Amino acid sequence: MEIVRPYLEDDKANVILLWKSYNLIREWNNPFLDIDRKSFSRNGKI
Repeated sequence: MEIVRPYLEDDKANVILLWKSYNLIREWNNPFLDIDRKSFSRNGKI
């Protein structure tokens, strides 16, 4: 069983490295903005 903790802002660089390692980054995407949008909307601010 794995324990998953909530995302922290300090995780951003490592998340993007993980996405890159699995070739999930596309030239038309900005992963920094994608994470910021998701974090912002998850907090109920949109």
